[in-house]
Amino acid sequence: PVVIDPTFVLDVGRSNTNDIHVSSSSPNKCFKLDYQLEVGRNNGSVFRTYIKYNLPILPDCSVVTNAELKLVQNWSRSFDNDNVYLNVYRCDSPWNFDSITWNNQPIQNLADATVVDYTNFIDGMSKKYYLNITKIVKNWYENGENYGLMLASSDESVEEKTSFYSSRNIVSN
Repeated sequence: PVVIDPTFVLDVGRSNTNDIHVSSSSPNKCFKLDYQLEVGRNNGSVFRTYIKYNLPILPDCSVVTNAELKLVQNWSRSFDNDNVYLNVYRCDSPWNFDSITWNNQPIQNLADATVVDYTNFIDGMSKKYYLNITKIVKNWYENGENYGLMLASSDESVEEKTSFYSSRNIVSN
C-alpha cells in the first residue's frame, strides 16, 4: 500500500509577525508603530519594508511544499513604469523590530541581496499581492536561521510607491 502523509496549512497570524518599513528621509527613525508598510520612492525618499515571522514548530519529517506572502495594498502612487517591480529579498543577517532604521537595516545595497520573488506593482487600492516565498521558508526551517525578508522596488530611482497594511492594522485581511 501507498501511504500519503497528510497536508496541512499553517497561517502564522498577525501576532507572530514583525513587519516594519524604513525610510531614507528619516534614516534614524524606527517606524514600529506605523499601521502601513511602505515600498518604493516618493518625493526623493526611498522606502523599504522588512518582515519576519515567528515560525511554528513543525512535526518531525515535515516538508514545506509551499509558502506564500499575502499583502493587501492600502494605496499606491503612479505605477506607469512597467519595468519596475516589487522585489522580495532574503535577509542574511539579523535585525531588531524595536530598533531597525534606514541606517542600520541589514540590506544596505540591493545589488548584494538575493531576490526570492517579484511581481508588477498594481495601481489602486485594496489590491492583493501573492508572492512565492517557499524557498526562503524552507531555508529558514532547514538552517534554523530566520532573518526574515525585505520588500523593495527593483529600481529605487523611479518615483513610484505603494503602501500595504501592516499586521498592526485591523483591516489587513
